Amino acid sequence: MSTLQEVIGSIELLADEDKEQLFEMLYQRRIEERRAEILANAQEVRQAFKEGKAKVGTIEDLIANLLENDDYFNQVKAVDGTVAWPHEQDIYPAPLYLDSLHYNEQLGS
Repeated sequence: MSTLQEVIGSIELLADEDKEQLFEMLYQRRIEERRAEILANAQEVRQAFKEGKAKVGTIEDLIANLLENDDYFNQVKAVDGTVAWPHEQDIYPAPLYLDSLHYNEQLGS
């Protein structure tokens, strides 16, 4: 197995045209890998919706659900700079933030 430095050294020996072709191939492969990741994530989310493990809601819905169950809310932790919810739930921060702005406008904050 070659080290990264050995690979870089080999690439530096290539003609400029070959380097460009290599970079383009690597770029296209990365795009395809990312598309496959996105597809897998979408399929996982779709399955979670089918199984009733995921749902769409507003910040108001989330607050209402959390306030109904103190035991559940008390299981929320901070992990690696983000919120970790029980049962591996994934609550995306951007929509929460945007909904919270709307919520604060309604409260007059």
